[in-house]
Amino acid sequence: GLHRPSDTPEASEISAAMLRLRSHLVNLLDATDPRAVRPITTLQLSTRYTYGFAFRPDGLVLATTNDDTSIQLWDMRDRNKPTRMGSPTTVSTGFVNVSEFSNDGKMLVTAGADNVIKLWDASDPGRIRKIGPDLTGHTKAIASVAFSPDQRTLVSTGDDLGIRLWDISDPEHAHQIGDPIPAHRATVHSVTFSPDGTKAYVTRVNYGS
Repeated sequence: GLHRPSDTPEASEISAAMLRLRSHLVNLLDATDPRAVRPITTLQLSTRYTYGFAFRPDGLVLATTNDDTSIQLWDMRDRNKPTRMGSPTTVSTGFVNVSEFSNDGKMLVTAGADNVIKLWDASDPGRIRKIGPDLTGHTKAIASVAFSPDQRTLVSTGDDLGIRLWDISDPEHAHQIGDPIPAHRATVHSVTFSPDGTKAYVTRVNYGS
């Protein structure tokens, strides 16, 4: 999949997309001109592959989620020579399917095959720190998470066919809001908030239909 940093002044300096490959490698591509995308460099993973990745909104930090239950942050200030920021951090007991940065880049959320969501203080990306309790409730693997624009709400989706909202206005005491919203017998693979935060949009797949 491809992922591009936000269109901030800082991100425009690193205007790039990420191509995920299941071969120990992540290719960094320059997408300044979408009509002439070109390779920049390759990140060498210490695991088989990365299942998900996320740029910090300013484009200067990249998170790669690994199939060995860990996450690795990368310093992207020199896009020709990205470097690891600290050691991989174990964030799950299963594959890490997804990670996302908050809009201000100070918080990171991870989730995956262990059905658990975790919030992390990413103010120091070389040493992320867990915030608050594990967010539990999903009964199957989590496929997607998203922060609301004001960073007070988190939405999550997954293989249990439910969409859940979480109050993270106080990350140390985050909790679920109400009951899960059913996804009509379909796995929800992706979710995002509208720019004003009043709506959440999802994509779902009906297998066998």
